[in-house]
Amino acid sequence: MWSLGIYECPYPYKRVLSDRVIEELTKNGRFTFIKDTCCDLEIIKRRANICNGSNLKLYNANASSLLYSLQLGYYGYSGVMANFYPDLYVKLLNSDFYSKEAKMIENFLLITSYIEKQNYPKNAKYYMNNVEDININSYTRTLSNPLNDLEKLEIKSLKDLKNDLITRLSYVS
Repeated sequence: MWSLGIYECPYPYKRVLSDRVIEELTKNGRFTFIKDTCCDLEIIKRRANICNGSNLKLYNANASSLLYSLQLGYYGYSGVMANFYPDLYVKLLNSDFYSKEAKMIENFLLITSYIEKQNYPKNAKYYMNNVEDININSYTRTLSNPLNDLEKLEIKSLKDLKNDLITRLSYVS
């Protein structure tokens, strides 16, 4: 039997699953994945309780509430900010969710997640190509303006911030 996943639509029309629907998905047994885009701490807490002990795994799509959701039992991350620094998400997911290291990573991810609201996905492609030297073109399906010089400067500063965090983490570990 195949397992299924479900993805809440965050944009352009936000559609969030109700508690009742999630309860039905846990009982059904065929669903093993939800990409949670609710961005609401109370809903996250309720969902963690509903899915506790079931085969239905919750993956948070929001970097700002990621650590909170992991502490409540969410299974992982499935968001666009992993296009910028997937290694930090791996490090967080492999850490003790109550450690100083996890809190430091959370602070970085929380603040830098605001870049997502600024010309995404074009900014992620720029980051990969011009900051991380990954050969990728800048084509996107979404209509967006070219990055201006200020946006490019902000994106390039993410690398310095990330390197500073990694240095600080080496003193904590």
